[in-house]
Amino acid sequence: MRALGAPPGSVSPFAVINDRKAEVQIVLDKAVMDAEIVNAHPLTNTMTTTIKPEDLRRFIEACGHQPRVVDLKAAEPS
Repeated sequence: MRALGAPPGSVSPFAVINDRKAEVQIVLDKAVMDAEIVNAHPLTNTMTTTIKPEDLRRFIEACGHQPRVVDLKAAEPS
């Protein structure tokens, strides 16, 4: 809540707009970023916003952050 200004359960990549001190590292799942569209809460969990992965990356970068894309599936223990 302090860094992202979104209550628990509502945190989404869009919350980066509130991280003016760049305290948060944005990590995105590769499978999500490889999809045609991404669905995320727009700072409230009562709604959903749809965006293309490349537009989400552009939004995050415009907020002054460099997102890391991680293959979470590959990171799972076998």
